[in-house]
Amino acid sequence: MGSVPCFLTAITSTEIKCRLRATNEAEEQAGKLIVFLKTSEEAVCTGANDCEYRFTGTVPEVTSMDAVWDETNKYWTVEVTGTGMTGTPATTELNVNGRKQETISVTATKTVFKITDIDGFVLKNMNVYFDVGLPKGYDTVVKGKTLTLSPKLVSVNPNYGSVGGALIVA
Repeated sequence: MGSVPCFLTAITSTEIKCRLRATNEAEEQAGKLIVFLKTSEEAVCTGANDCEYRFTGTVPEVTSMDAVWDETNKYWTVEVTGTGMTGTPATTELNVNGRKQETISVTATKTVFKITDIDGFVLKNMNVYFDVGLPKGYDTVVKGKTLTLSPKLVSVNPNYGSVGGALIVA
C-alpha cells in the first residue's frame, strides 16, 4: 500500500489477505494498492473504486492486558480492556511468540483471547491486532509486557486406585 508493506497472512486462488505494517502515515491519507505476483508482474485493479485505500487514525485504545483463569471452562485467557475496540473474533488477533491464539470475543470495551499455543507459562513477545491494526496504548500496555500463568490442576481421573500402583491422569 504505497510505501507501507503488507505482510501476507493467507492466500487462495481468488483472495489475498495481508496485514499492513504499522505506519506514521497521516490520518485520512489515501494511496493506491499495488499487488506484485511472484512472476514480478503487477496485478491491475479493475474495481470500481480503482483500488484506493485510505488510512484512518480511528483505532481502539487499550488500557490493560491481564491473564485470567476461566474457572468455568478450565483454561487461561488474556483479557484486553479499553475503548473503541472493533472487529470480530475472525479479524482480531493475539500473537504470543509469533503464534496466533484463539479469539473468543470482541466488544467495544473488552477482548478475550484463549491461550492455546504456548511453550511455557510465561507469555512474552505479544502483539494485539484489531481489524484496523495496532491499538493506541500498544507501546505502554502490550509491547514488552510479560504475563505469567500458573499451572492449574483441574481434575484427577480416576479418583481411586490400588496400593499396587494405579495409573492416575491429572
